[in-house]
Amino acid sequence: MSRIAIIGAGAWGTGLAIVLGRNETHHGRHSVRHNVRLWANEPEVTESIASNRINERFLPGFILPESIAATSDLNTALDGAEIVVSVMPSQHCRDLFERMAPALRREILFVSCTKGLEDGTLLRMTEVIGDVLQSRKFTPHIAALSGPSFAKEVARGDPTAVTVASVDGEVTRAVQQAFNDSRFRVYTNNDVIGVELGGALKNIIAIAAGICAGLGLGHNSAAALITRGLAEMARLVVACGGRRSGSNLHRRSLAQPQRRRATRPRPQTPRHYYRHARSGGRRGFHHQSRGRLSPQKECRDADHRADVRNPRKRQVAAAGHRRTDDTCGEVRNLLSLVRTLPNQLQIFAADRRHSVQLPVEVIHHGNGN
Repeated sequence: MSRIAIIGAGAWGTGLAIVLGRNETHHGRHSVRHNVRLWANEPEVTESIASNRINERFLPGFILPESIAATSDLNTALDGAEIVVSVMPSQHCRDLFERMAPALRREILFVSCTKGLEDGTLLRMTEVIGDVLQSRKFTPHIAALSGPSFAKEVARGDPTAVTVASVDGEVTRAVQQAFNDSRFRVYTNNDVIGVELGGALKNIIAIAAGICAGLGLGHNSAAALITRGLAEMARLVVACGGRRSGSNLHRRSLAQPQRRRATRPRPQTPRHYYRHARSGGRRGFHHQSRGRLSPQKECRDADHRADVRNPRKRQVAAAGHRRTDDTCGEVRNLLSLVRTLPNQLQIFAADRRHSVQLPVEVIHHGNGN
């Protein structure tokens, strides 16, 4: 059994509480459910869960397991917690962790399930949490959990797959063991930047897809938007220091990391060396025999020279070393574009003399998305 504190009782936080509340830890022949404490900022949410086991405000219609206890007191929620799951809105993350910091311990595992960036600083949520707790003289053991997961479907028990990412493999395995069951599959990754940015930036594409639907555009337009949106997200992830192959773009993010394959076979014999080395002739063999360069080292140098000569690889390398200021500027431009979309749609609608209706479930900004 694990003592788990969930900070945030919105739709997504309540859905995760249901997942953790129904999970069991096996000790020999016995199975014990997790002890889950759900912190709610709204007293009426706490009262609703305590009286009828339902979060009537944010996730009506779903009964919470008896192993979940709701509270509006942070100290009560954090008392003895082994895992702290943060599911608060991104704009409240820093303030809440500053309030919680005196009750937090080094050995706690932190799981950030908030999708978004901090307004103003554009820090990811794990960076915000680390910034707050490092001021308390300890570096947290932290992971980020994200993926295609609507709160109602998770609470209903629909099959769902998500990704948990951390630089510490022990942390990802512990979180996977706590969350994983037959209906909520958790896959591991070590690209924290890709997972967090993928979870935040996909909302921009979702809003634009809702605009396409509101304008009456067909599947071609939506497919083009999503395809190009994924490409832009991948470039931004790489520019921010993440991996193109490991970013949480709902393509490879739900697959467990595979060992990287070499782009070309490494030479093991002089015959292979002659084929791959760019120094040519028997000169490379003589250099090897004198102990100057091994065939493998010479070939790696040749590979590097080939990569430098490749314009596309130079472009990717330049993007990966882009200055932080430029990267932050790209994010600000994306956020500014989204903020101006409503005004632009009103102008467009006036010109077309018809109103634009966006699907509510697509543009809804809440804890359930």
